[in-house]
Amino acid sequence: MRLLPSEKPRPRLLESITAPAWPAATAPAVAQNGSTVGKRLLRFFYRSVAAVLMLSGIVFWCTRRSAMRDDTVAIRKLIAVGTRMLSSAAHPAMPPTPIVVQLSTNLVQVTSIALGHPRLAVINGKQVAEGDTITVHTPARSVAITLRVLEISDRQVKLSDGTQLVTAHLSKPEKK
Repeated sequence: MRLLPSEKPRPRLLESITAPAWPAATAPAVAQNGSTVGKRLLRFFYRSVAAVLMLSGIVFWCTRRSAMRDDTVAIRKLIAVGTRMLSSAAHPAMPPTPIVVQLSTNLVQVTSIALGHPRLAVINGKQVAEGDTITVHTPARSVAITLRVLEISDRQVKLSDGTQLVTAHLSKPEKK
């Protein structure tokens, strides 16, 4: 025995969907090409943003390119001014002869030493600390020697001109 359904078969999903009827006053405006006004405005907005971005990229590229040209011109000028010789002697490969100056005991006079923190000394009437430099003028030539104060210790100061080490001792004041 077979039972027959008393009802109609259930409608299929695609047949059950129906579009609502739009009232004439609230229906969206439809253009001839099938797009709504909102879609057209959105497309216009996207196109204008894309155009602005492309234009700003072109302007940036052009200004950066001109700045790079200025840099290369400056580098070329710098290289053109560069020199290949450091000496004006007849033989540029040979360095100039060094000037030898004999330091006498009266050129560097240490008159006082203070062993506090920082350590101080008075050399040729000028107060100096460790690491300071002093300039000594020679009487025989018009040559000045720059000496760096390396160490101040009890009754002596160690000085250097970069190549030699000079030790100056505390001198006793002369009675007049």
